Amino acid sequence: MLENYRTVLYSDEPLYQKLFKRFTFKDNEYDEIVHFFDRNTNEVIHIVSNKYINFSINPVTGYRNLTHVIIQKSFYKSKDLIMILRKLKVFRPEVFVLVYLDSSSEYFEKLCSIIAKEELATIAFDEDDIFTWYELTSNNELPIQDDYVLKKYNKRQNKFFDQY
Repeated sequence: MLENYRTVLYSDEPLYQKLFKRFTFKDNEYDEIVHFFDRNTNEVIHIVSNKYINFSINPVTGYRNLTHVIIQKSFYKSKDLIMILRKLKVFRPEVFVLVYLDSSSEYFEKLCSIIAKEELATIAFDEDDIFTWYELTSNNELPIQDDYVLKKYNKRQNKFFDQY
């Protein structure tokens, strides 16, 4: 399923380990264990710092043959993340982008609404959402995220968006 993908993962080590376990399969044909999130291969680039996002945004001097980008929300403030996602959409429209929210959605309702309304990325809350995202993108599809779109933001939503 993931053999033709080149993924850049901006996450901490615990999330990487969860994904490594979730995307480990037994290949019955060759009787071996396959790890799709093995950072020792050329298909997965795991970055544990928020400083190098420009390598994913810039198609000229950045990563080549990039197909997927996964960003852990806790690496960036909401406003910075929106700016990054907008740049990815402009400079790398062919790349599938996923934002992994590692906190409750109630804190990030405005963020999710902006992401969904502008179709900047897919939103995930657990490893199963990421698995589903990979399955859909293999057919050039994306999940429908209309449930996240809000008509109006309240003070609490604006406060969380501005602070986190």
